[in-house]
Amino acid sequence: MMSAMTTVVTEPGVTLLGGFEVRSESGPIPVTAGLSSGIVARLALAPGEVVPGDRLVEDLWSDPTEAALNTLRSQVSRMRQGAMGAYLSGGRAGYSLIIDPDAVDAVRLRLLAQRGELADAEALWERPLLPGFERFPFVVRERALITDLGRDAALRLAEQRVAAGDAEAAVAPLRRLIDDLPFDERPVLLLATALSRSGRSSEALAVIDALRLRLRDDQGLDLPPSSEQLRASIVRRDAAVSEVSVAEVERHGVAVPLTQLVGRREELDAIETARREARVVTLVGPGGVGKTRLAMESARRATGLGDEVQWVIELADLQDDDVLTALATAIGSPEGDLAAVCRQLGARRTLLILDNAEHMLTAVADLVRDLVARVDGLAVLVTSREALHLPGERIVPVRAWDDQLIEDAVALFVDRVRDAIPDFDPAPRELASIRAICRRVDGLPLGIELVAGLADVLDLTTLELSVAAGSPPLEVGRGTARHRSLRSVIDWSFGLLSPEEQGMLVQLSGFAGTFSLETVAGICQTDGDPRRLTAQLAQKSLVAVTVSQDGSRRYRMLESVRDYTQRLFADRDAWLRRHAEWHAARLDALRDALRGPDETTLQVALEAGRPDFHLALDTAIQAGDRELALRLGGGLAWHWFRRNVMREGREWMRRALEVPGKADPETEAWAAVGAIMFAFQSATRDEMFAVLERGRAAADGAGNEAVRELIIGYERYCDSLLRPERLPLYADYELPDMSGYAAWIQGELLSMHGQLLRSLGRPAQALETLAEAQRVCARAGYLWCQGSVAFMIAKIHLDLRKGRDAARMARRGILIAAKGPSATSALTHLETLAGACAYLERHRDGAILFGAHDAITAHYGLRYEDDMDLEEQCRREPVQQGLTADEWAEAYELGRRMSRSAALEFALSIAPAD
Repeated sequence: MMSAMTTVVTEPGVTLLGGFEVRSESGPIPVTAGLSSGIVARLALAPGEVVPGDRLVEDLWSDPTEAALNTLRSQVSRMRQGAMGAYLSGGRAGYSLIIDPDAVDAVRLRLLAQRGELADAEALWERPLLPGFERFPFVVRERALITDLGRDAALRLAEQRVAAGDAEAAVAPLRRLIDDLPFDERPVLLLATALSRSGRSSEALAVIDALRLRLRDDQGLDLPPSSEQLRASIVRRDAAVSEVSVAEVERHGVAVPLTQLVGRREELDAIETARREARVVTLVGPGGVGKTRLAMESARRATGLGDEVQWVIELADLQDDDVLTALATAIGSPEGDLAAVCRQLGARRTLLILDNAEHMLTAVADLVRDLVARVDGLAVLVTSREALHLPGERIVPVRAWDDQLIEDAVALFVDRVRDAIPDFDPAPRELASIRAICRRVDGLPLGIELVAGLADVLDLTTLELSVAAGSPPLEVGRGTARHRSLRSVIDWSFGLLSPEEQGMLVQLSGFAGTFSLETVAGICQTDGDPRRLTAQLAQKSLVAVTVSQDGSRRYRMLESVRDYTQRLFADRDAWLRRHAEWHAARLDALRDALRGPDETTLQVALEAGRPDFHLALDTAIQAGDRELALRLGGGLAWHWFRRNVMREGREWMRRALEVPGKADPETEAWAAVGAIMFAFQSATRDEMFAVLERGRAAADGAGNEAVRELIIGYERYCDSLLRPERLPLYADYELPDMSGYAAWIQGELLSMHGQLLRSLGRPAQALETLAEAQRVCARAGYLWCQGSVAFMIAKIHLDLRKGRDAARMARRGILIAAKGPSATSALTHLETLAGACAYLERHRDGAILFGAHDAITAHYGLRYEDDMDLEEQCRREPVQQGLTADEWAEAYELGRRMSRSAALEFALSIAPAD
């Protein structure tokens, strides 16, 4: 038999969204990456339209040469001789791509949007235009247009879906729109409506309240009236925004909420997900965090989980042997034994809520295990300060509102005050008091509600002072006895602990901030394992757990628990001494590692523990222990410097250095290194050289040659910049043998020697030395010094008027700084790039960067004295000379209004890559 040959026929077309491809009827047409693909992509955006050659040159070259037009013509000529010849047309007047507009996906997206065929267009607008084509200027422009078109189309499609009753389908796209357009009211109104119609009114209100906060905090604006009106409609459950009706669930003991639930969207979603995946779900959190309210709210919202009946059993006042009896009584089982209870629960799909189980975990766990094994249609939701530890149990943590969620806490406080004062509208000063109150009660909803309930009889200032003093007027006559005050909640929890756990909890109250298990083991003394006891306290929700991005865990005491336990801390002074010694030893061990490849991770850990490092330093200062104070201050100086807490660090360093007495000379020398760093940033010229002189005196007696050379190197560096009269002293200077020094010290000495050679007028030698410094620092992973060397190299290129080389090195410095832990390391590179703009004929861009540099530097508290600004002024003058006074002022002010991230993004967009 002969088999017929088949020909695959494809539709001619061009793909620009999500990738790049050109197709003919017989298959894909290969187009060379680079200029050829750029030409075809640009012409495809205007199919059939003749685009003049000079316009194409502007769209394809960011910095065209005189030969660009000829290059373009040659490239098109070559393509027309190949497979693209059937589609490319034109000559001296310009060029066009002959293809059906509907065959170009980006153009088809525009046409579908114009015709209102939005569902067909939805898959297109999610794809980026021409990824990998960013080298061509037209791509940035067209990508912005496509993005705006997609956002408008997404909004219109969401409107259609909500109007058609498919509100749930509109939720996710609208959330993405709000992420992209955080201050646009339209997607917020539509999302709030969609959520309300989906039965998620609390989430709808949270969306509107989040817009209120964004507008107030970022733009100083009030919430628009239309948003206020929609919010009121949702609260009133007006028909226009009410959810569709659902089948009724028979509920017993599921309280009807008298107030709006604030926040907790993530927890509600987590409960719903957990219930879909498991039959036993336990809400775990500290007393007063709102577990019961959350359980009730989730039960009332559980319209899609198949519950036919829901029962609530309150366990707080029961004993172990009362659990089954209480359950049988609640559901009306006359026999009261396990078999009878199981028969009755199994008659329908049932949700059983066991509330407040922490004091009888074993009995509750045994009962739940038996019930779930015997009753197929049963789901159990438990609230407790500790999990049941059953196989298959899903745990949903319910945490207090920390600083990241402080606005939820504020919203709850304001909402509860409005119960008594309907027109309560706190001013900014009052909001500050509310935030302070919420933090003081650990963001616990119970504490917030108790304090807010008194706002109709006590002003906010009085409430704040009372709560801060640890004597809040919280004994109010509502709720159960356990929940009438925070103290009674903690009494209840503390009484459930073993003696070892109670003693451990008291010691943990000594920490000023979060702490790790390693820290606990090094400081706390107990008969048991401190790590294990701390973990047990976390399981019982008396110690909060935070998980960082790298998965590591830190622990913290709740303020209310700290206040309760500190009065029981009999040996606090001895504990504080151990605490200070441990933190000093930690810093001693990290000195070299903080200048290595793990710096960012270590700096984040130090920042997390900063309150306790400061507590340790304060302990040493108060005790008059100069040795301990300088170990801590000198060890923390690099952390303060790199994490941009300059004002705070300078003050701590001053206090440490003023402690009287004697310290080991090497300790004095390393503390001097820290003091010198601060002097570089903020001291006057005379103050800085005084600090250097004291540092050199300390180093002379240290017996550590490396630290001595480091301090002398700092002195030479400052001389090379500020005391040119001393330069002849260094004409024949050569670096010592550094083979025994830490790599980071070698890198710093090489970099400072490079600056000295520059000041001596030896740019070639300076560049050679700085290149060696780069290699040493790169091998060591010392990011700060790599950036510093890039800055010095850029300055030398500016000296030589090599603007492109200086700009390229500034770009490298910005990218190096982005890898490190400091928000300010990139600022010096903004300044050198600004100066380089004068030699790139980009004077306006340079003025913008100078404005951004000055404003951001001032924001971080980095001030420069006039007699230290000579070099910077020399870099500034060529930029100013290329502009009129008005042009400079306009561009400079534009830069001053830029955020740090926007300024760095702008800098990278104009600096040539390596």
